[in-house]
Amino acid sequence: PHYHNVIRIENLLKQLSDEGLLQVIILRAGLFTGKNYSLGILPILLPRLKTHMVPWVNHGTTSLPLTNGKDIGEAFRLASITTLDQSFYSMDIVGKEVPTVKEVFQFLHAKYKYPLPLFNVSFPFAYIFARFVQLAHKILPGDPVIVPAIVLLLEETTPNNEKAKNVLGYTPKIHWKDSIDLQIREMNTKQTSNMKMNK
Repeated sequence: PHYHNVIRIENLLKQLSDEGLLQVIILRAGLFTGKNYSLGILPILLPRLKTHMVPWVNHGTTSLPLTNGKDIGEAFRLASITTLDQSFYSMDIVGKEVPTVKEVFQFLHAKYKYPLPLFNVSFPFAYIFARFVQLAHKILPGDPVIVPAIVLLLEETTPNNEKAKNVLGYTPKIHWKDSIDLQIREMNTKQTSNMKMNK
């Protein structure tokens, strides 16, 4: 539902900009990482990796655009001061480098000893399994291992900063590995329980 509402909002903003009522810059930020983030993919992913139930989806070959909060903030700052040549822009805001899911999991395994997935599934199977788990947890206690929204985050979107660089002069500074380190360090001291997905 959130994904569909985002699309509806973007379509409305495009319509208003076409009518000359306002100028719009839509910043499609990558997955939040870094300090002061109790949300994003890491608080969901890390506890579930420990269960050994998280599979590779499509062999982990899709992009995982981890983006540090400071880089996202800089993109918003630039968007607020840039003079626009057009009334409507939409652009990706991602980090200095965009890793694959496999690269991120391997980093987490090598540095923090999180288990690597033991098996691989296709995207269609992952969605079916996630829907089944979601339905089962309407009557089962605890939190589901996976839900369809998590599978959606792993879909390939081929994000890049090319338009943001050309239009805004955006140049991210923080590498995804450094951003993961910052967030895990903070989670170890501040996050006392796993992020819930069943509410």
